This record gives sequence, structure tokens and C-alpha cells, in this order.
Amino acid sequence: MTAFELRNLQHTVQRVAATATVLLVAFVAFVAVPAWSASAPTSTCADAPSCLADAAAHAQAAGIEMTASRLALTRARAFLSAPTTTTPTTIPPVTTTQPTTTSTTTVVPNVGSSEPLGVPGSWTATFADEFNGSSLDRGKWNTTGTWECCDGGRSNIGNGELDYKTDGANFSFANGALTIQARRESAPGGQGWTSGQLGSKQAFTYGYIEQRGQFPSPAGFLDAFWTWGAPGTNASAQETDAYEFYSDNHGRVYLTSHTSGGGGCQGVPLGFDPTTGMHVYGTDIEPSGTDWYIDGVHVCHAAGHPTQAWNIVDYMTVN
Repeated sequence: MTAFELRNLQHTVQRVAATATVLLVAFVAFVAVPAWSASAPTSTCADAPSCLADAAAHAQAAGIEMTASRLALTRARAFLSAPTTTTPTTIPPVTTTQPTTTSTTTVVPNVGSSEPLGVPGSWTATFADEFNGSSLDRGKWNTTGTWECCDGGRSNIGNGELDYKTDGANFSFANGALTIQARRESAPGGQGWTSGQLGSKQAFTYGYIEQRGQFPSPAGFLDAFWTWGAPGTNASAQETDAYEFYSDNHGRVYLTSHTSGGGGCQGVPLGFDPTTGMHVYGTDIEPSGTDWYIDGVHVCHAAGHPTQAWNIVDYMTVN
């Protein structure tokens, strides 16, 4: 069985210095059973300038300044029976202007198990990253990918994303946690925001992915933990959204399989506010279908399942 687990993910937003923060304290993958993904609404604005204007107006109405942060990935492990490796496309690093302000974040203790929470079966670990260092492990992660159409895999305005994902400039490491911060600043692609993303270099065909985290609070941000087809595959047909969280609605998440068979559960009620504490979100992706778990409780099943290898993706975008 295969699984991937991301534990202790916290997304918080600070009203001070216009920042939204997401904290992930563990990322783990296992080999075992099925999983799926969630689809997101797209922006209705006509172009990048109007999108940015809409976002600025939204933030002003909400009483926050235009900057966001995410504290991400303090522990990553994967469990897989026969992992598939791929050679990532190399894209030159991009230098961005450093912000004048950053958010403050609270690091949650690195808590986790060597097995998926609440998911039965025998598991084998295949991937891990504890984020205990002072920089991103470039042997494990890419900061760009084909899920982003433009700017060398760093932006996607057509998907309603108003930010440019930098090559680590929006990352910081402390106390076993990686912070990804979305910031209101000029970006190389002409956007008014920068943010960050991670994509695993290791690819999987089936398995379990799990994340423990806390989401951003202010409206205007999309946080997602999902899969995308590995290089050389029909990438979008391998997408499974372990969750999508829109910060304008703290009470729901979206779980969707975009793979063969499709399905999922849209607007799943949480029964708690995911912006005020840590919770575990997991997805089991298998040939027999996909299953979603929240805090170890099975909440959804879909027939959808990938037919080709996929990579794990995690990002926060301005949406």
C-alpha cells in the first residue's frame, strides 16, 4: 500500500503587516488504498489588472492589507510499495524583491504517526521530509510545475490566480516548519503578488497522502493539497484534490477527483474552524477508487482513480 502524509499544516492570517500565513508541520506519503480531488471556481474578472483591483477592493472591505503568508511543511514522509521516479524539468531560479514586512507565525509541535490516521492496512514509507533544515531540500522538491501555465510554471491567471510563485524567495524555515508567504509586491511576471508552491520530484501511481494543518483566515486565498500528473503523462487527467480550501468560507472544504471515473464531495462541512487549529486531511488513491479522511474519519468516496503516475503538490494562491 502507498500513502503520502503531510502533517501539522497550519494556515493563519495576520492582520498586522498584511499577511496570511499557512503552517504545515508534517508531510507524509504511504502506500496502501484510494484518493481523489476537488475542483475550484474560477475568477470572473476580465484580465489581470481587473483581478488585482477586485482583490484589493475585497481585502480593503475585509479590513486587511494585501499580503498573505503560509507556514508550510514541517514534516514530510511517503509510503509506497513501488515508487516511480521522474526527472523534473529544470527552470532557472527567479529573483524577486524582498518584502518590507512579514507575518508572525506560531509553529505547532511536530506531532505525527508513522502510519496514516484512521486508515486501515499495512503501510510502507516511501517519501519523507522533516523540514528541520534551514533551506528547501532541492533533491526532493520542485518550486515550479506544469500545473501552472505561465511564467515557466509559476503563474496561472486564467485559473483566477493573482500571484507569481517564486523559487523559494517566499520560504522561511524555523523550528521544524517551512513558512510560505504570499506577499503584496511586484512580481517578475507583472503580478501584484508573490507566493510559493511545492511539487514532489518523486512520483507515485497509487497510495495515501495526508496533511496536518491549519488554514489561512482572511478571505481571498485558496489553499490546496493535491496531485498532478508526472512529466510525460496526461497531467490534468491524474489530478486528485486531497482538499481545496477557500478562505471566504471557514466551514467547508472541496474534495474532487478529476481522474477517470471522477467524483468527490463538494462543500464538505467540517464542523470546526480549520483556521484556528490543526487537523488532519488525508486521501487514499487506489485502482478501486479514492477515499477522503478528515481527522481519521472517512468522509467521502469516489470511483475516480488515476491511470498514470503523479506528483504531490501543495500551494497557497491569491484567488
